[in-house]
Amino acid sequence: MEKQRAAGCFIEYGNKFLILYRPQTQHQNNEWGLVGGKVNSGESAKQALIRKIGEEIGFDASNENIKFLGNFILQYPNGDWDFFAYRIKLKRPITLKLDTIGSLDYKWVTPEECFSMPNLMQGLYVLLKEIGYIKYGDHL
Repeated sequence: MEKQRAAGCFIEYGNKFLILYRPQTQHQNNEWGLVGGKVNSGESAKQALIRKIGEEIGFDASNENIKFLGNFILQYPNGDWDFFAYRIKLKRPITLKLDTIGSLDYKWVTPEECFSMPNLMQGLYVLLKEIGYIKYGDHL
């Protein structure tokens, strides 16, 4: 069985990044996660990321400096996901136009605040460590 593919982004401003809260009707429901989502057939991970940023928060990221952080295999009970992680460092605050179908709320958090949240998407704990936002042994 082919792995599902997804892309997500650490959208940073200052020392914080953006996370979204998924409603009951969405995959990874009732959990906080990065802006991003599934990569469609025929779409590159970066194209999917730019599309999802526009859909989820109403921001056109096509002109931003999008840095690729790595490709990670995230394991879930219903199957593994091939996850492409990116980072955008904003130079100025942005106005969010939250898609309330896909997300109920948002927060700007430090890596430590994010890692300490009990209702975080399972894969995000792994990413925070693997990418280096949280050092192994520093938390939990």
